Amino acid sequence: MNHSLIPQKNSRVIEQKPSLRTTDGRPRRAVRGDALVKAIECGISAKSDEAFFTNLATALSRTVGAEFAFIGTFADDGTRKIQVLGASRRGRRAGFDEYKLDGSPSEKLLAGRPYVVTRDVRKRYPKAHLLAAVGANSYVGMPLIGLDGTLLGAIVCLFTYPLRDPKRIRSIQKIFAGRAAVELVRMKESAAHKGVMSHLLGVLNISEDGIISVDDKQRVIVFNRGAERIFGYRSADIVGEPIDVLMPHRFRGRHGHYIEGFRQGDVSARTMGCRPQITGLHKDGQEIPLEAAISKHTVGGRSYMTIIMRDVSERAKTQEALHQAQKMEAIGQLTGGLAHDFNNLLMVILSNLVQLRGHIPNNDAAKRAFTRVEAAAERGAKLNSHLLAFARRQPLDPIPCDANKLVPGVIDMMGNLLGKSIKIKTILEPGLWYGLFDPAQVENSLFNLMINARDAMPNGGTLTIETANVVLGDAYSAKTPGAKTGPHVSIAVSDTGMGMPKSIVDRIFEPFFTTKAAGKGTGLGLSMVYGFVQQSGGHVRVESEVGKGTTILIYLPRTDDSAHANPDDPAVVTPPPQGHESKSILLVEDNSDIRDILAIFLTDFGYKVFSAADGLEALKILDDVKSIDLLLTDVMLPHNMNGGDIANEVSKRFPKAKILFTSGYTESALMQRVQLGKGAQLLVKPYTRAFLATRVREILEGA
Repeated sequence: MNHSLIPQKNSRVIEQKPSLRTTDGRPRRAVRGDALVKAIECGISAKSDEAFFTNLATALSRTVGAEFAFIGTFADDGTRKIQVLGASRRGRRAGFDEYKLDGSPSEKLLAGRPYVVTRDVRKRYPKAHLLAAVGANSYVGMPLIGLDGTLLGAIVCLFTYPLRDPKRIRSIQKIFAGRAAVELVRMKESAAHKGVMSHLLGVLNISEDGIISVDDKQRVIVFNRGAERIFGYRSADIVGEPIDVLMPHRFRGRHGHYIEGFRQGDVSARTMGCRPQITGLHKDGQEIPLEAAISKHTVGGRSYMTIIMRDVSERAKTQEALHQAQKMEAIGQLTGGLAHDFNNLLMVILSNLVQLRGHIPNNDAAKRAFTRVEAAAERGAKLNSHLLAFARRQPLDPIPCDANKLVPGVIDMMGNLLGKSIKIKTILEPGLWYGLFDPAQVENSLFNLMINARDAMPNGGTLTIETANVVLGDAYSAKTPGAKTGPHVSIAVSDTGMGMPKSIVDRIFEPFFTTKAAGKGTGLGLSMVYGFVQQSGGHVRVESEVGKGTTILIYLPRTDDSAHANPDDPAVVTPPPQGHESKSILLVEDNSDIRDILAIFLTDFGYKVFSAADGLEALKILDDVKSIDLLLTDVMLPHNMNGGDIANEVSKRFPKAKILFTSGYTESALMQRVQLGKGAQLLVKPYTRAFLATRVREILEGA
């Protein structure tokens, strides 16, 4: 309570009765009628709720000649108080914020009916401090009631004289009470609306999508946090601005026509996906691909639109990466098929060259010609191995390896190939995990990557090889085709060279694609790296920026098995042994050229050979022979009987017979087509005469 309202000691309250006429002779009733109109106008012109109720209380006190008037709401916290919204004493604003009901005449208003005390109100309510503070003699109070009968608050007048005409006072007070009740209802509805809007905005802010509302002049009125994330603006910066600022300049005219056309059209909403993607403009100037849904609605005769926008940048990148992976897979399948057929041709060429070596005339020109043919065939075999690597069909020998031990060896092997202008830097992570991969293929991959890095720095630079322990997360794997979640060993080769634009990066793993001059490269080096890593269950990533350089990262799966890690010393290759005439071999090969040369080789090794072109011929031979020690069969055969089927027949008839499959495909590729059985041995074409002799002897001896 404002203590200025409490009378001081020795002060005297003057009780003055108003006259029936004003100083200008006009009837007081007419003056009060004019004041009533002014009071309503004064309340309407108020700029705040507090000002409105203060003006209303002031107008009321002046109109009825009250010493004190106030308007308030009943507290809803159970404290039995009136929270004062506006108060006036002697026609001026009074600082008065609450009024206790207990022991006061206003307590009667809780019943929902007016209450009047025409005289001696202080005697009837001696504990009511406000009555004493203003020197009240009479009291007129009226409850404020909403249209639904809800008790909203109270309007009270205190007079310093006895009332002669309380009905007239009540009739005027009732007009003011009605106006106050209307305003209280509006305040409650406004508060409820603000609460709903606050709740709605809270819901909107949860959305990852951008939600934007615009008025009929295309100015932004709602800009949620999702929109802030997408466009980089704060809501406070963009609300009130035209929505065009969120569009690139070249689209603004078109966008405005679309919005206006939608506003005037018959369709009330368009969902995402029903029209092409649109392009937004980030605060930093970067363009953003967006999907959008739009709806329109009318409130109070004004048209509004709400647009939901979704940033599809990551999806576009994922789709592009998936498209690239699918393209590479298709190229790989085509390449693998060609390489398989080419392997058969190389097998015939190389095998016959071996046979012809001893029959070359003692003629230098003939020997040089033979050497050139042999070198060309071997180069063809090497190129074919690269194609198989890209197609993920090359034979691999993955073992637990420490990449930190491989890197220095590769650098030493490079010798002077990099040139003196290239500085080599290594960053090898201590405690690097063991990876599961073929060490020879990793060395070959590093060799190719280092050569490419050298060629990207014709004027010199720094070549960095870095190893690291990396865990690929679910989010990265989900948006990166080919990547698998989990721990990996990373090997990165970086250069400070020319860098590459995105159009080149998208194609660098394609077979025979090269940016080098004619004759300077085959275009298969990076294809081999890509295929080897994919076949090993890993992943390759390229980061490049024109003018700054390129980094190619290889991720290979981690293994906890370090007991069989790569040895420090290379394996010793023993010369091919001779065979035993007592051993018999069933040879099944549908290519007659390969079948003939293999039969010659095996016979030369001292084995007894039975040759068949397909499964039917093999079954006839099995019916006639008494024993078979080894089945050497191609996997893919004609007439609905493959190598696995023949192996089953041999095992049934001769349980001790050994099985050796041969094919231009690797085991991983074949297992998708044919069940070879657990522990199957596979000899991948093309292979040399010596290697064939070694593998056959090892299998027959149980090695």
